[in-house]
Amino acid sequence: MIQTVLDTESDLMLLTPEEISVLLAFQRLSANAQDLFVFLLIHPTWHRLPSLRLVEIPWGDLSCTISELARPLELAVAEFDCEDEVKPELASVKTEETPIDISSLPLPTKQEPLQHELPCKPEPVLDTIPGPSDADVKSEDVDTAAGPSALFPSHKPAPLPSSLCITDAGMTLRQLLEYMGPDEQRVIGKDLKIKPGKKKTDLIESILTFSSGQRTLEGYFGKGKAKAGTEKGNSQEARLRAMIMKKLEKLVRVNEEVFEIFRRVHIIYFRSTQFPIEIIPRPLRHLQRSYPEYIPTRRAEIWPHRAMLLEYEDALKADAVFDGVLPSPVAQDAQSPKGKLKGKTRAVDEEDDDAKAKERKAAALRKARATKTLFDEVFCRWSAHLGIKKQSAAAPTGLDRLEPGYALTRVLHKGVKALKALKKRRAEADVYEVLLDQRFWCSGLRGAWHIRKTAIHASRIKAHSGEGKNAIDASSGGIRDPATRLVYRHTLIKNLVRLQKRLQVPEDEQVSIPEASKVGKVVIEAVRVKTKDPKKNCNLWLTQDDEAVPIDTLVWQHYKEAGFPSISAGSCFFTTLFTLLFWDIIFMPVDGAFDTRFQTGPLDLCADTFRPSRASAINQRVSEIEAGGAAHYLKKHDAQYRPARPCAVGVRWDLCATQDLVGIVECVPPGPLALMCRMFCEDYAGACMGAPDLVAWDADASGGAEYKFVHIKGPGYPSRANQKAWRDVLARGGAEQEVCEVVERGKRKGKGKKKGEVDSDSEEDSGSEAEQEEDEEDELAESQDSQTQSQASASGSKKRARDSDDEDAYQPTRKRKKTGS
Repeated sequence: MIQTVLDTESDLMLLTPEEISVLLAFQRLSANAQDLFVFLLIHPTWHRLPSLRLVEIPWGDLSCTISELARPLELAVAEFDCEDEVKPELASVKTEETPIDISSLPLPTKQEPLQHELPCKPEPVLDTIPGPSDADVKSEDVDTAAGPSALFPSHKPAPLPSSLCITDAGMTLRQLLEYMGPDEQRVIGKDLKIKPGKKKTDLIESILTFSSGQRTLEGYFGKGKAKAGTEKGNSQEARLRAMIMKKLEKLVRVNEEVFEIFRRVHIIYFRSTQFPIEIIPRPLRHLQRSYPEYIPTRRAEIWPHRAMLLEYEDALKADAVFDGVLPSPVAQDAQSPKGKLKGKTRAVDEEDDDAKAKERKAAALRKARATKTLFDEVFCRWSAHLGIKKQSAAAPTGLDRLEPGYALTRVLHKGVKALKALKKRRAEADVYEVLLDQRFWCSGLRGAWHIRKTAIHASRIKAHSGEGKNAIDASSGGIRDPATRLVYRHTLIKNLVRLQKRLQVPEDEQVSIPEASKVGKVVIEAVRVKTKDPKKNCNLWLTQDDEAVPIDTLVWQHYKEAGFPSISAGSCFFTTLFTLLFWDIIFMPVDGAFDTRFQTGPLDLCADTFRPSRASAINQRVSEIEAGGAAHYLKKHDAQYRPARPCAVGVRWDLCATQDLVGIVECVPPGPLALMCRMFCEDYAGACMGAPDLVAWDADASGGAEYKFVHIKGPGYPSRANQKAWRDVLARGGAEQEVCEVVERGKRKGKGKKKGEVDSDSEEDSGSEAEQEEDEEDELAESQDSQTQSQASASGSKKRARDSDDEDAYQPTRKRKKTGS
């Protein structure tokens, strides 16, 4: 990794001479020291010598290895062969960074001026602009608005770190005591004859007070008693340190400055689109795996200079702050006071509940205000980068995901929800208007922005007569937008139809919506078994043979008895099918897709740049699948790659047999197959969640091939937004699907029939049109930002909130009643 960065990125001067010296110092370490240093990079915390001995890695003499890592870097650099190696490399690196001249760049312009408040308003500016300052922001003031701040500090060349790793030699007594366990602290206190306190901090304070305040009788008599007292105090601290180190033996950790340097190298090498909390991926079993064949196309000119790299790194940090991965600079302002409320009577309990509710509202309001403060900083920075983007040459398709503006656009998408919480509806609409006005970054979120903009206008129809037309225009614009994804397009169409009915638009002017196929529903009654093991989160159900099985197995047996001989799990089945149908397109050479070794898929697979960078090939393959050519590509790629079983993204060779894949492709019509492939191409991460749980088919049925996509629903498990999106897309494609609901025997509600038919979007028919869709849109949009984040559950408000831009009160959204599928 280090050598690749030094070889390919050295001409761009992304690293300073001091940072390169750190990398060269690592390369000159002994093999044992390199192994230990990599271990400390993967686990960047304090490590005790006994715990390191338990790790099954041959490090040799640990004490000598640690001493090598703790050696001053100045001595290591002085021993480099400056004439042959170091000087030529360092001479090409400028010691001074070239900053981005943001002050000379104009803010993004629009054809029409904004009518409401924004943190950094695009020109022309008519109103006062709240944000980091209350003054009007002009073009010459952009360097102040978009300059150093809590989220975006100024970067100055850092000196050479002291050493690669640091030991306990520089730790204070307090730090050593805090690192010890409670039992070890009590032993130290017992040896010093200190009475242990109730809290850990009390015992530490007592030990520190004892070590700094104890004096002997000689310290109070004779000449130089002050000097004697100081010497005795130092001797007590030395004695306490010796007692602590006798138990700890030795501590070591990677130097934080060195860790930041290697984090920067990690971003450069792996082209990270998320802020890396852990660097240097844990060792892969690459020698035990077979990887797909692809042509590496590493491109060096990702970041033209160091200043742009640092801007990108700060943008990733800001994204991590909004995700809650990193602490926020204003987190303390948003924290609620700690304390437990204990009630003894019903009246007191009700008072406590009211107090807790008020405190939750106040905490939510503080959090929203703190988020808005960060949002203002990000918006100003984003506006400056938008000006840079408009003036610079167009980047190759697919590489814009590695630009600072791309990461900042994701941050704006998350932070604009603070305006929603603060009921700044008009300002929120203006932010979405500015986001939709640019087409450089995050095109995959445009559908979500159109939906939310429509919801804002629809929520203000009663208060403002002209908002009805604005809502229809916003929804129509989203439908006409070519970048709107499939899952968002159907939601926009539904919203438009509802708005037209609500506003009584003449029928000849209404937009017609194609009829969706019906989604069947079947209910299975069974006895639920309560598990005694708290670690098992799944419920078990009794079959007819009194066997306790998970809910998936129970449904699988039901469809076996219904006459479907072939059944497969849904999620891995769909991902395997998509990869085999698009194998040659997924692994085709594209800039920024295959920059490292041992990749299971392209780096941009989960980004919204995947489809635009391969648009012609994807559109042609989808057309061929619609024409019935899916089986050809499936058989071709399966026969070519199944013998070697390479570790390809989404493919489960062990669970998906060839005959099962071919059977479902031959049973399912081409239309639904093409829609499924489009979903994966548009949003791979989102499509991997919410897919049908089972696929049942019978290729030899008497009336012709039969198949069903089965969505399993258990008690207490409401349908998520991704599941609804899959169900709606498949229904409008004419696919045969069924919702299988498992209920506990004897507790079934209602007197309906076991089998019936429901509309694909019946779950969304209750509640207000604008607000029920906006929460589902939030959940859909969050699913593509990161694969490791959990989705927020869809909830809505029965009462439509009126526009209250001047209101300072915050009221959380109330949950609506859940309806059946």
